[in-house]
Amino acid sequence: MIPLQHRARAAMAAIDDAKTPFQKHAARQEGLSVKADLEKQISDDKAVAAFKAAKPQSMAGVYKDDTVRDHPVFMTGPAETRITGPVKLPNGSLAAPNPQGQIVVPASMVPAMMARGYFRANSVITALGEKYPMSDPPIPNGDAA
Repeated sequence: MIPLQHRARAAMAAIDDAKTPFQKHAARQEGLSVKADLEKQISDDKAVAAFKAAKPQSMAGVYKDDTVRDHPVFMTGPAETRITGPVKLPNGSLAAPNPQGQIVVPASMVPAMMARGYFRANSVITALGEKYPMSDPPIPNGDAA
């Protein structure tokens, strides 16, 4: 910051000592240049101070001390049945089903809903059986002919 202060004093002295219009114009231009540099340095200092004062964040942009602890969880009906009507949650509220036949439940209520027989939608695994085997059939090798 000392070089900018020195330039500012030199620019002020040049404005005071200028005799011709060209010298006055050149001194004013130098003064405006120094003023712009000082404003940029002050704003940069303020930005760095604001950055240092900000709360730390995670990659998801959520403040580390304010993480969401009760996120929504999609659930399906008991025994993988489709939910067609509103379901009463443990807190007494009603959850309406979406078009896929699932309800949205706060994460804090998931254990109570699982005790009632409901399943998390992303953890439902169905048996594919003979029609859709889990592994691909073996492909014959072209050399064995």
